[in-house]
Amino acid sequence: MPELTHGSNTLAELDATGGLISGGGAKIECAGGLLYASSGTVLRPETPAVVTNIPDLSAGALMKPDPAGGLLSFLTQDSGNWIVRQYAHSNYALAREFRVPGVNGTPASLARWGTGGLGFVTSSNQLFLLNPSLGNKDLAIEHTAWPTQAMAGQPFRLALTVTNQGPNAAMDVFVTDTPPSLTTVLGAEAAQGTNTVLGGNIVFALGTIPANSAVGLSVRLEPTNAMETSLTNLASVSSAFADPAPGNNTTACAVPVLTPESAF
Repeated sequence: MPELTHGSNTLAELDATGGLISGGGAKIECAGGLLYASSGTVLRPETPAVVTNIPDLSAGALMKPDPAGGLLSFLTQDSGNWIVRQYAHSNYALAREFRVPGVNGTPASLARWGTGGLGFVTSSNQLFLLNPSLGNKDLAIEHTAWPTQAMAGQPFRLALTVTNQGPNAAMDVFVTDTPPSLTTVLGAEAAQGTNTVLGGNIVFALGTIPANSAVGLSVRLEPTNAMETSLTNLASVSSAFADPAPGNNTTACAVPVLTPESAF
Protein backbone atom coordinates (compact mmCIF):
# COMPACT_ATOMS: atom_id res chain seq x y z
CA MET A 1 0.00 0.00 0.00
CA PRO A 2 1.60 3.32 -1.01
CA GLU A 3 2.21 5.99 1.61
CA LEU A 4 0.68 9.25 0.37
CA THR A 5 1.03 12.92 1.24
CA HIS A 6 -0.69 15.97 -0.13
CA GLY A 7 0.39 19.43 -1.18
CA SER A 8 -1.81 22.39 -1.95
CA ASN A 9 -3.35 20.74 -5.01
CA THR A 10 -1.85 17.26 -5.25
CA LEU A 11 -1.68 13.89 -3.56
CA ALA A 12 1.71 12.25 -4.09
CA GLU A 13 3.05 8.76 -3.43
CA LEU A 14 5.99 8.91 -1.05
CA ASP A 15 6.86 5.25 -0.58
CA ALA A 16 5.60 2.04 -2.14
CA THR A 17 4.58 -0.29 0.68
CA GLY A 18 2.72 -2.89 -1.35
CA GLY A 19 2.41 -6.25 0.39
CA LEU A 20 2.08 -4.88 3.92
CA ILE A 21 -1.68 -5.42 3.83
CA SER A 22 -2.59 -8.94 2.73
CA GLY A 23 -5.77 -9.76 0.86
CA GLY A 24 -6.82 -7.94 -2.28
CA GLY A 25 -9.78 -5.62 -1.78
CA ALA A 26 -9.41 -5.49 2.00
CA LYS A 27 -11.30 -2.64 3.67
CA ILE A 28 -9.37 -0.43 6.09
CA GLU A 29 -10.35 1.73 9.03
CA CYS A 30 -8.31 4.06 11.22
CA ALA A 31 -8.64 4.07 15.00
CA GLY A 32 -6.27 4.93 17.81
CA GLY A 33 -3.50 5.91 15.41
CA LEU A 34 -3.45 2.53 13.64
CA LEU A 35 -4.86 1.23 10.36
CA TYR A 36 -6.95 -1.93 10.58
CA ALA A 37 -7.66 -4.07 7.50
CA SER A 38 -10.53 -6.51 7.16
CA SER A 39 -7.94 -9.10 6.04
CA GLY A 40 -6.51 -9.06 9.58
CA THR A 41 -3.51 -6.75 9.16
CA VAL A 42 -2.91 -4.03 11.76
CA LEU A 43 -0.58 -1.35 10.41
CA ARG A 44 1.25 1.59 11.97
CA PRO A 45 1.05 4.12 9.11
CA GLU A 46 3.83 6.53 10.15
CA THR A 47 6.61 3.96 9.77
CA PRO A 48 4.92 2.16 7.93
CA ALA A 49 5.12 -1.20 9.68
CA VAL A 50 2.91 -4.19 10.35
CA VAL A 51 1.92 -4.48 14.01
CA THR A 52 0.27 -7.90 13.63
CA ASN A 53 -1.62 -10.14 11.23
CA ILE A 54 -4.77 -11.81 12.58
CA PRO A 55 -4.90 -15.32 11.03
CA ASP A 56 -7.72 -17.49 9.68
CA LEU A 57 -10.10 -14.80 8.45
CA SER A 58 -12.28 -15.49 5.42
CA ALA A 59 -12.37 -13.36 2.30
CA GLY A 60 -15.04 -10.70 2.79
CA ALA A 61 -14.65 -10.62 6.56
CA LEU A 62 -16.00 -7.52 8.30
CA MET A 63 -13.99 -5.65 10.91
CA LYS A 64 -14.59 -3.05 13.63
CA PRO A 65 -11.78 -1.76 15.87
CA ASP A 66 -12.58 -0.37 19.31
CA PRO A 67 -9.32 0.69 21.01
CA ALA A 68 -11.21 2.45 23.82
CA GLY A 69 -13.15 -0.73 24.58
CA GLY A 70 -10.02 -2.85 24.24
CA LEU A 71 -11.30 -5.16 21.50
CA LEU A 72 -10.81 -5.65 17.76
CA SER A 73 -13.85 -7.43 16.29
CA PHE A 74 -14.21 -9.46 13.09
CA LEU A 75 -17.24 -11.12 11.52
CA THR A 76 -15.91 -14.00 9.42
CA GLN A 77 -17.04 -17.30 7.91
CA ASP A 78 -15.90 -20.68 9.20
CA SER A 79 -17.27 -23.94 7.74
CA GLY A 80 -20.35 -22.14 6.43
CA ASN A 81 -21.10 -20.42 9.75
CA TRP A 82 -20.74 -16.73 10.51
CA ILE A 83 -18.47 -16.25 13.52
CA VAL A 84 -17.65 -13.19 15.60
CA ARG A 85 -14.05 -13.20 16.82
CA GLN A 86 -12.83 -10.53 19.19
CA TYR A 87 -9.16 -9.91 19.91
CA ALA A 88 -7.59 -7.97 22.78
CA HIS A 89 -6.02 -4.71 21.65
CA SER A 90 -3.24 -5.13 24.21
CA ASN A 91 -1.70 -8.27 22.65
CA TYR A 92 -4.11 -9.29 19.84
CA ALA A 93 -4.86 -12.62 21.55
CA LEU A 94 -8.30 -14.15 20.93
CA ALA A 95 -10.54 -12.93 23.74
CA ARG A 96 -13.98 -14.15 22.66
CA GLU A 97 -15.55 -16.16 19.85
CA PHE A 98 -19.14 -17.08 19.11
CA ARG A 99 -21.36 -18.25 16.27
CA VAL A 100 -24.18 -16.08 14.90
CA PRO A 101 -27.05 -18.41 13.88
CA GLY A 102 -29.72 -17.75 11.27
CA VAL A 103 -27.72 -15.48 8.95
CA ASN A 104 -29.22 -15.33 5.44
CA GLY A 105 -27.44 -13.56 2.61
CA THR A 106 -24.16 -11.66 2.95
CA PRO A 107 -23.44 -9.51 6.04
CA ALA A 108 -22.30 -5.92 5.57
CA SER A 109 -21.49 -2.82 7.60
CA LEU A 110 -20.33 -4.17 10.97
CA ALA A 111 -20.92 -1.37 13.48
CA ARG A 112 -20.66 -0.71 17.21
CA TRP A 113 -23.60 0.24 19.40
CA GLY A 114 -23.87 1.05 23.09
CA THR A 115 -21.10 -0.30 25.29
CA GLY A 116 -19.49 -3.24 23.51
CA GLY A 117 -22.44 -4.05 21.25
CA LEU A 118 -22.06 -5.04 17.59
CA GLY A 119 -24.55 -4.88 14.75
CA PHE A 120 -24.73 -5.71 11.06
CA VAL A 121 -27.21 -6.00 8.21
CA THR A 122 -27.37 -8.65 5.50
CA SER A 123 -28.24 -8.63 1.80
CA SER A 124 -31.51 -10.39 2.83
CA ASN A 125 -32.53 -7.33 4.87
CA GLN A 126 -31.80 -8.91 8.25
CA LEU A 127 -30.59 -6.76 11.14
CA PHE A 128 -28.51 -8.41 13.86
CA LEU A 129 -27.81 -6.65 17.16
CA LEU A 130 -25.29 -8.55 19.25
CA ASN A 131 -24.18 -8.12 22.83
CA PRO A 132 -20.99 -10.20 23.08
CA SER A 133 -20.56 -9.49 26.79
CA LEU A 134 -23.57 -11.74 27.45
CA GLY A 135 -21.40 -14.62 26.27
CA ASN A 136 -19.12 -14.36 29.29
CA LYS A 137 -19.43 -17.66 31.15
CA ASP A 138 -17.23 -20.36 32.56
CA LEU A 139 -18.29 -23.93 31.76
CA ALA A 140 -16.76 -26.85 33.62
CA ILE A 141 -17.12 -30.62 33.25
CA GLU A 142 -16.09 -33.41 35.59
CA HIS A 143 -16.64 -37.11 36.20
CA THR A 144 -18.66 -37.39 39.40
CA ALA A 145 -19.15 -41.17 39.74
CA TRP A 146 -17.40 -44.26 38.37
CA PRO A 147 -16.69 -47.82 39.54
CA THR A 148 -13.45 -48.64 41.32
CA GLN A 149 -13.09 -51.48 38.84
CA ALA A 150 -15.09 -53.16 36.08
CA MET A 151 -15.13 -56.63 34.59
CA ALA A 152 -15.00 -57.61 30.92
CA GLY A 153 -18.52 -58.43 29.70
CA GLN A 154 -20.26 -56.65 32.58
CA PRO A 155 -21.82 -53.19 32.07
CA PHE A 156 -20.85 -50.21 34.22
CA ARG A 157 -21.98 -46.60 34.48
CA LEU A 158 -20.09 -43.30 34.45
CA ALA A 159 -21.67 -40.06 35.69
CA LEU A 160 -20.60 -36.57 34.61
CA THR A 161 -21.68 -33.07 35.59
CA VAL A 162 -21.54 -29.91 33.49
CA THR A 163 -21.58 -26.70 35.54
CA ASN A 164 -22.03 -23.15 34.29
CA GLN A 165 -20.10 -21.02 36.76
CA GLY A 166 -21.46 -17.82 35.22
CA PRO A 167 -21.77 -14.93 35.18
CA ASN A 168 -24.13 -15.37 32.18
CA ALA A 169 -26.17 -18.18 30.68
CA ALA A 170 -24.37 -20.59 28.34
CA MET A 171 -26.13 -21.19 25.01
CA ASP A 172 -25.83 -24.09 22.56
CA VAL A 173 -23.92 -26.26 25.04
CA PHE A 174 -22.49 -29.50 23.68
CA VAL A 175 -20.67 -32.32 25.45
CA THR A 176 -18.60 -34.80 23.47
CA ASP A 177 -17.86 -38.04 25.32
CA THR A 178 -15.20 -40.34 23.85
CA PRO A 179 -15.51 -43.84 25.34
CA PRO A 180 -12.49 -46.18 25.42
CA SER A 181 -11.97 -48.17 22.23
CA LEU A 182 -12.37 -51.54 23.97
CA THR A 183 -15.95 -50.88 25.10
CA THR A 184 -19.48 -51.08 23.76
CA VAL A 185 -21.80 -48.10 24.31
CA LEU A 186 -25.02 -49.39 25.86
CA GLY A 187 -26.77 -46.08 26.45
CA ALA A 188 -26.53 -42.44 27.50
CA GLU A 189 -28.79 -40.07 29.41
CA ALA A 190 -28.88 -36.38 30.30
CA ALA A 191 -31.08 -34.26 32.55
CA GLN A 192 -31.90 -32.08 29.53
CA GLY A 193 -31.41 -32.03 25.77
CA THR A 194 -30.66 -34.94 23.46
CA ASN A 195 -27.77 -37.23 22.64
CA THR A 196 -26.57 -39.28 19.69
CA VAL A 197 -23.61 -41.48 18.78
CA LEU A 198 -21.42 -39.96 16.06
CA GLY A 199 -18.23 -41.61 14.85
CA GLY A 200 -17.77 -43.53 18.08
CA ASN A 201 -18.39 -40.44 20.25
CA ILE A 202 -21.49 -39.68 22.28
CA VAL A 203 -22.58 -36.10 21.57
CA PHE A 204 -24.96 -34.42 24.03
CA ALA A 205 -26.83 -31.29 22.86
CA LEU A 206 -27.79 -29.64 26.13
CA GLY A 207 -29.18 -26.32 24.88
CA THR A 208 -28.98 -23.45 27.38
CA ILE A 209 -27.60 -23.82 30.90
CA PRO A 210 -28.39 -20.85 33.19
CA ALA A 211 -25.64 -19.24 35.23
CA ASN A 212 -24.76 -21.09 38.46
CA SER A 213 -26.59 -24.22 37.30
CA ALA A 214 -25.52 -27.80 36.56
CA VAL A 215 -26.67 -30.62 34.28
CA GLY A 216 -26.04 -34.30 34.99
CA LEU A 217 -25.11 -36.85 32.33
CA SER A 218 -24.48 -40.58 32.38
CA VAL A 219 -22.94 -43.14 30.04
CA ARG A 220 -23.33 -46.95 30.21
CA LEU A 221 -20.43 -48.97 28.82
CA GLU A 222 -19.44 -52.62 28.60
CA PRO A 223 -15.76 -53.62 28.44
CA THR A 224 -14.98 -56.09 25.65
CA ASN A 225 -11.26 -56.62 26.22
CA ALA A 226 -9.93 -60.04 27.16
CA MET A 227 -7.15 -59.02 29.52
CA GLU A 228 -6.66 -56.93 32.61
CA THR A 229 -6.19 -53.27 31.67
CA SER A 230 -7.34 -49.72 32.40
CA LEU A 231 -9.86 -47.96 30.21
CA THR A 232 -10.01 -44.15 30.03
CA ASN A 233 -13.16 -42.17 29.27
CA LEU A 234 -12.70 -38.63 27.92
CA ALA A 235 -15.26 -35.82 27.78
CA SER A 236 -15.28 -32.15 26.79
CA VAL A 237 -17.80 -29.31 26.89
CA SER A 238 -18.25 -26.35 24.52
CA SER A 239 -20.85 -23.73 23.68
CA ALA A 240 -21.67 -21.02 21.16
CA PHE A 241 -19.21 -18.67 22.89
CA ALA A 242 -15.54 -19.36 23.46
CA ASP A 243 -14.80 -20.08 27.13
CA PRO A 244 -12.52 -17.53 28.85
CA ALA A 245 -11.24 -20.30 31.17
CA PRO A 246 -10.90 -23.43 28.99
CA GLY A 247 -8.77 -25.33 31.49
CA ASN A 248 -11.86 -26.98 33.04
CA ASN A 249 -13.56 -27.84 29.73
CA THR A 250 -12.21 -31.41 29.62
CA THR A 251 -12.16 -34.37 31.98
CA ALA A 252 -10.72 -37.89 31.99
CA CYS A 253 -11.55 -40.96 34.09
CA ALA A 254 -9.58 -44.23 34.19
CA VAL A 255 -11.35 -47.44 35.29
CA PRO A 256 -9.35 -50.64 35.93
CA VAL A 257 -10.91 -53.58 34.10
CA LEU A 258 -10.54 -57.22 35.17
CA THR A 259 -11.22 -60.36 33.17
CA PRO A 260 -13.45 -62.93 34.94
CA GLU A 261 -10.36 -65.12 35.51
CA SER A 262 -8.33 -62.37 37.18
CA ALA A 263 -11.15 -61.52 39.56
CA PHE A 264 -10.45 -64.67 41.60
